[in-house]
Amino acid sequence: MIVVDAAVWLAGLVDDSPLGNRCRAALTTDTDWIVPAHCTLEVLRGLARYEHDGVLSPESADALAERVYRAKVRTAAPDETVLRQVWRSRQDVSVDDAAYLVLATQYGAIVVTCDAQLARAAQQRELLVRLIR
Repeated sequence: MIVVDAAVWLAGLVDDSPLGNRCRAALTTDTDWIVPAHCTLEVLRGLARYEHDGVLSPESADALAERVYRAKVRTAAPDETVLRQVWRSRQDVSVDDAAYLVLATQYGAIVVTCDAQLARAAQQRELLVRLIR
């Protein structure tokens, strides 16, 4: 099981560079994904930004959004326990990033990210992490 960072998911959808290829490889190697509830919105926000900036046509953005809607991903809504753990982490990482770390801890999952800061925070918590660069 992997905890998928929104940046990895978005790059896997959109990016044709070697980074995008590495993200796609990571996402297809382990298809048992779990994400915090806000992750899907982050991916859709990224698609909207790419459309607004002209990187994606409206048709391409719609097609990729459809893939997000239909993705076989476990989405974890924050319950009180998760919210408390996220809040306790606010000095070390952003609240959004803390949600990824809490899920990785709860499920014993690997954090898959492009974010070096999130990767360091995961390592400091002795979590397994795959930093994609």
